Amino acid sequence: MQWRNVPRTCSFLMHIQSAILPRTVNSIDRKACAGAQIRVASSKTSVERGYSTTASGLLAPSMASDNEGDFFYYFAYGSNLLKERLLMANPSARFHCRGRLKGYSLKFGNFQGITSKTWHGGFATIREAPGDEVWGVVWKMSTSDLQSLDRQECSYSPLLANVETENGELPCRTYQMNNYVDKCPSPQYKYVIVLGAKQNGLPEFYIKRLEAIEVNDNKEPTILEDIPIGVC
Repeated sequence: MQWRNVPRTCSFLMHIQSAILPRTVNSIDRKACAGAQIRVASSKTSVERGYSTTASGLLAPSMASDNEGDFFYYFAYGSNLLKERLLMANPSARFHCRGRLKGYSLKFGNFQGITSKTWHGGFATIREAPGDEVWGVVWKMSTSDLQSLDRQECSYSPLLANVETENGELPCRTYQMNNYVDKCPSPQYKYVIVLGAKQNGLPEFYIKRLEAIEVNDNKEPTILEDIPIGVC
């Protein structure tokens, strides 16, 4: 695989108020959030389910500090591939690099099979699959955005992933859906994922895999309309 530079056609968005996110969480989504659990289990794959536990009982991501303050790396593989989507509630996010998670495959579904009314279809998640890989983007994020990211991924459990990058393995925070039931994504959700993959220069073969994902026939409005795509 030849790692290549991402074409930077525009600068990152200025800070976008996170008020959009709370109004997109409906009663069905709140049920999914209430069922979210932080799982800790042993694994010898590229995902280590073993965050350190803080005094508050939460699992701490792999954090570091630089002259900009405390930060962590987040590996996104779903709708947060698209920077405008991620910045809606996480304004500190900055592109760090592309990466791939080996031994896992990309799947789509819902918490307990309950379809969300924000996207009207399945969400992206990861499942163990020897020999497969999931490509995504590593975002560098301030720890001040950790809670908002967790709220967005409230029906998922956080995991510590050893993501392969052009500069070697990098420990990143990522997420895996709880109580997952297979369900096709909506065309709108798939559009955001494919657009994010192209925006950040993921491999062409992987983009083609994303474009081939089967979707449902949703015609209902989604939060796609709230994402300021193309604002630079």
